[in-house]
Amino acid sequence: MNYANDFFPSGVYEQEPMNTMPVQTMDQDIKERKRKSAMYTEDIEELSHAVYIYWRAKEMVKTKEFDVDEANEKAERMWADETEEVRETFRRAAVVQDIMLGNAMGKKRRQGKSEYAQNRAEYNPFLLFCRDHRENVREKGSRGKGMSTLSSMWKQLPEEDKERYQELAKQNKAKDCIKTNDQPAQDQPPSIPQIINSLLSSNN
Repeated sequence: MNYANDFFPSGVYEQEPMNTMPVQTMDQDIKERKRKSAMYTEDIEELSHAVYIYWRAKEMVKTKEFDVDEANEKAERMWADETEEVRETFRRAAVVQDIMLGNAMGKKRRQGKSEYAQNRAEYNPFLLFCRDHRENVREKGSRGKGMSTLSSMWKQLPEEDKERYQELAKQNKAKDCIKTNDQPAQDQPPSIPQIINSLLSSNN
């Protein structure tokens, strides 16, 4: 009698293949995940800064006491003096905004991402400028302080270039108004002010 064949049929006790991924590769994978997580955290920090400037500047322009440039510069100074509690509120708003844009934790941007959320940023000349120059700033090693760098670049921008962004922002808003009037009413994602007001009220 062949005990090996009779009592241990071939294949029944075959061992599962071990994970043969080299330790070095696993370490690289862990480092890459940490790097992406750090990048996401920095992205949210920059986005929270941008959301704050957009929101504060918009409120100041409404008073008609400031033009767009003055409002952006004042909002930049206000951000530097804000408490950590207020900054955390805007970080949370930035996370919501990031999800609305379909970009959370490195996910591919959805083809049908929220035009409503995207257009709100395109109404602001400074944020349009940021969109055009953000990657160049990162390539130069300014990650983590990108919004401060972009703010300085914006202040030094020739007046005619600022006017070009202001005109583009007006055109974007006009196009969106026409599109909205031509389309049937739909449920839209909350705007940045709605998100922030909701977060502020939940903190009280």
